[in-house]
Amino acid sequence: QVMWLNFVIGARINPSTELKRYTCVLFSSMGKAIFRFLAKLFDVSPATTYQWICKTVKTFGEPVVAEGIQEIEITDVAFPTLKNKWIIKALDRNTRRTIAWVVGGRDAATVEDYTARAQEHLSEYFYTDDWDAFAKVLPAEWHVIEKKHTTSIEQDNSNTCHHLGRMTRRTKIVSQSEKMISLSIGLWHALTTQENFIKYQNKFISI
Repeated sequence: QVMWLNFVIGARINPSTELKRYTCVLFSSMGKAIFRFLAKLFDVSPATTYQWICKTVKTFGEPVVAEGIQEIEITDVAFPTLKNKWIIKALDRNTRRTIAWVVGGRDAATVEDYTARAQEHLSEYFYTDDWDAFAKVLPAEWHVIEKKHTTSIEQDNSNTCHHLGRMTRRTKIVSQSEKMISLSIGLWHALTTQENFIKYQNKFISI
C-alpha cells in the first residue's frame, strides 16, 4: 500500500511540495497531461493534483476586467472532445481579453447563466452570430447580430483549442466534467496574464 504525504512545517508549506504544486499547475495549464500522470510524476495522489489545480484557480479569482468596456464579442464554442458541453465566452473587443465564460448545454439557459455572472456588462454593445439563444436573452437594444463582428473571439477560441490538448481531439486528457472544463479555461486565461505567468515561470526556473 502506498501512502502520499504532504509535510507542513509550522504554518509553512514544505518548499518541495510548493515547487511540485507550481510545476503541476504549469503542466496542467497546457492541457497536455492528465492528473494521474502528474500524480505519478510528483509522487502524490491524483486527488492531491486535483486539489492543487482547484485551489490555484480559486486564488486567481475572476478575470480582471478593464474599466470602460464598450464592446463585447460573445460566441458559443463546441470542442470535438466535449460531448454535449458548450462554452459561452465573452471577450472585450478593445483588450481582446476574455472577461467571462460559462460551461453548459447549447441553449438559452447557458446564456442566462452568463448574464447572471456578468451583470455589470449588460449595458455594452454585444456582437454575436445569429444563434437564436443570444437573441432570446441579450438586451435587444445592445445586441448586434453578424458573424463578421466576432472575428476576435473566434481567433481567441482557436488559440484556446490550440494550447489546451483536452480541447482538441478525443484523447485520455479529456474530462467531461463541467468543472474541469472551466478550470482548464481558468488556468489558461490566468497564465496568459503576464504577472501571473512570471510568478510561475520564476518558480519553475529555480528548479
